[in-house]
Amino acid sequence: MFARSVSFHLKPGRTTEFTQTLEKDIIPVLRKQKGFQDEIAFVGPNGTDAVGISLWDLKENAEYHAAKERQRLVEARAAWQEEAASQAGGNVVEFLE
Repeated sequence: MFARSVSFHLKPGRTTEFTQTLEKDIIPVLRKQKGFQDEIAFVGPNGTDAVGISLWDLKENAEYHAAKERQRLVEARAAWQEEAASQAGGNVVEFLE
């Protein structure tokens, strides 16, 4: 499994808009992508720092989606994102008890 992390700096007062865009515009598109498993998002207590982590079956599927949808995602985030997003990815490590 592969995880892709995207960090955002939200415009002040735009947390609700961020979560609505995620729920209505971004996650429905992700669910249609080959290899997509799940998405989790966090907003810090200050309301301006946010992180989204998407889980994929393979790194190749995550990278294909990121390249294919890059411009559409940039446009979708324009209303609530204050700075360019930073992105990272890596293999998921599972710890079994």
